[in-house]
Amino acid sequence: MSGYEQTPQVWFENGEWTGMTLGEFIRLMVDGGLTDVVLVRVQNKTPALDKNGAFRLTLELELVPNGYVVERMYEKGIELTQDNLSTMIRHGIIS
Repeated sequence: MSGYEQTPQVWFENGEWTGMTLGEFIRLMVDGGLTDVVLVRVQNKTPALDKNGAFRLTLELELVPNGYVVERMYEKGIELTQDNLSTMIRHGIIS
C-alpha cells in the first residue's frame, strides 16, 4: 500500500496530520455535531502545480459552537461573513 496505512478509526485531535477525503471531513463535521460555525482563512496558495491549474491551499479553520460565534468573530476582527451566517446572527439564531 505504498507505506500508507489504513486505520479502522481515525481520530484527528491528536495534533498529527491525518489524510482523508473532503467528503469524509465534511461528514465528520456534520455528523459529529462538532460546531455551528467555521471561521476560515487561506494562509497560503501555491502557484499552479500543473498545466491544468491545480494548486494547493493551506487553510486555517476554527470551529466555533453557537453562543461563542459573535464574540470570537469580534476577537478575530472579522467583519465580513457569508450571507446565511449574517442572516442567522441578525435574527438571533447564531450568537
